[in-house]
Amino acid sequence: MVALLATGCVRRTITVTSDPPGALVTMNDQEIGRTPVTRDFTWYGRYEVTVRADGYESIKTHTSVYAPIWQWVPIDLPMELFPLTDRHELHYTMKPASTQPADSGTVLARAEQMQKKLESPK
Repeated sequence: MVALLATGCVRRTITVTSDPPGALVTMNDQEIGRTPVTRDFTWYGRYEVTVRADGYESIKTHTSVYAPIWQWVPIDLPMELFPLTDRHELHYTMKPASTQPADSGTVLARAEQMQKKLESPK
């Protein structure tokens, strides 16, 4: 019985891929590597994901990872006896960064608006 209990466990993995490959991935403020990257995880829920690559617009999003039905209470306890893997895959398609220079008038107008917001008392 002890040998049976020692062999079973659920392995949970998240694989992050991107187009283009080689983008730097950060999950919940922790750098996890460059795509394609696979990591183990222990909890289901919401993850803050940031994907960055030179020459492309960064992607910052929240992604929810849901538990499969066999990981719901009370089904989850007996399922821990089996060597199962719960795989989740996240894919992000990045857009090329603009090569056009920013309009200086627009940038200055935004800077003035921000300055007014910072100077005004709340």
